[in-house]
Parts: sequence; structure tokens; C-alpha cells
Amino acid sequence: MSVEPSPSTSDSGEYLDWMCISLRRLSDDDRECVYQFSSNLYGAVGPNRNEQARAVSGRLKLVKKTGKFELLEPMPGDSQRRVADRAAQKVFAHWKAGELPETTMYVAG
Repeated sequence: MSVEPSPSTSDSGEYLDWMCISLRRLSDDDRECVYQFSSNLYGAVGPNRNEQARAVSGRLKLVKKTGKFELLEPMPGDSQRRVADRAAQKVFAHWKAGELPETTMYVAG
């Protein structure tokens, strides 16, 4: 799988894999549901080689009555919310279908 550099990371040569995001439900009650979203933060080793630096994650909350989201914990390197917005988009699609799965994934490409 090729990973495109994300403009949401710093000039350090690191970038997020915003095309494959895993989501895991952390809590769920009558009013809200909290999900952790995770991806990989890569560091450039050379012009034609990438190396995974580490897994990173953030947390978001869905208000069940309205379908609105709140970013509880930003993901490191996701200053433009590119990963957070895609994670919310995936959870929103499940919510709209009347389901909130324990785990799911956003995959593009």
C-alpha cells in the first residue's frame, strides 16, 4: 500500500497514513459514544523509502441525539483534522444506519 504524505504534519518529514484508520468504541451510554481512532505516523528515511515511526491515536465523541461530533483528543500530527474528520465521517455513516459497532475502519483507495 502506498502512503501519501499528509499536509497536516510538520516539516519534520513525518506524515500520517490518512487512508487507513481503525476505530474502536471506548464507551457508550444513552447520550453519547466515544471512539478512539488510530493510524500510523511515518517518517521518511530516503527519497524512495518510508519507515513506520509509530502508531498514534485520538478520541472523538458522538452525541447520539444529534449526530454531532466533538474532538476530545487530537491525534498527534493531525493539525488540519484530516484523519479526525474521516474517522467522524465513518462513525456518522454507522450512526445514520442505526448502528454503533465496537470496531470499524475507514479505508480509502
